[in-house]
Amino acid sequence: MKVSLNDTVTVRLTPHGAGIYCKWVMPEGQGYRPTPLDRARVDGGATRWQLWELMQVFGPHVGNGALNPFVGMSITVGAGA
Repeated sequence: MKVSLNDTVTVRLTPHGAGIYCKWVMPEGQGYRPTPLDRARVDGGATRWQLWELMQVFGPHVGNGALNPFVGMSITVGAGA
């Protein structure tokens, strides 16, 4: 399966993931960071992203032993995303 960084993906954020996103959008002392991320919600409270954007926001927070930013650490890729 070939995946482009521009592909649309869908994830459900955990409370920890929502906190990461909030800190990314509004870093302390820097005001609001313009972003298209008043995320389009899809069924079940999931959020839709371009893959590159998901990596930009959450990449530094994903690793062995880290708290999960996504429910089940699942990312849905493709047209159904």
